[in-house]
Amino acid sequence: MIYITWMITFSLCAARVLRPQRPTAGGTLVGMGKPGAGKSLGEVRIDMSNFSDHQDPGYYEPTDEANKFRSDWVVAKKRQDRQLDNIGRGVDELKEVAKAQEDALNRGNPILDALDERVDTATQELKNNNVKLKDLVTSLRSTRNFCIDVILVCVLLGIGAYIYNMAK
Repeated sequence: MIYITWMITFSLCAARVLRPQRPTAGGTLVGMGKPGAGKSLGEVRIDMSNFSDHQDPGYYEPTDEANKFRSDWVVAKKRQDRQLDNIGRGVDELKEVAKAQEDALNRGNPILDALDERVDTATQELKNNNVKLKDLVTSLRSTRNFCIDVILVCVLLGIGAYIYNMAK
């Protein structure tokens, strides 16, 4: 095991912020914001007495469980890569479809604009013709023709009554 012993002190700088001190090569601690403000407060010691245990080549040899986990991970990663490639191809195809639709819309917009103008023109002409027709019908159906209309209705009723009596 590696044992690290640190002695860290904090100093208050001009901005009233606590900052840790850093160790130097000689083992002294130096304030981070204050040049030359170092005091010898302790030293850094690393205990390497048990390090020889970790130099054994078999110490880091993977177990069967670790090997199985690694192989499962590799298989899962390859499967994920294939799925991501499929998704990428699908996105590329969708991009091409979207471009084709955009081109079709760009070609169709001028046609729709011209059609819209024609419909507006036809609607306006229809309104004008309706106004003219209404004026014409009003002028033809004045009150002086009312008597003629009553006589024609009576004649039609008479013909209808004659046909009814004959059919009986």
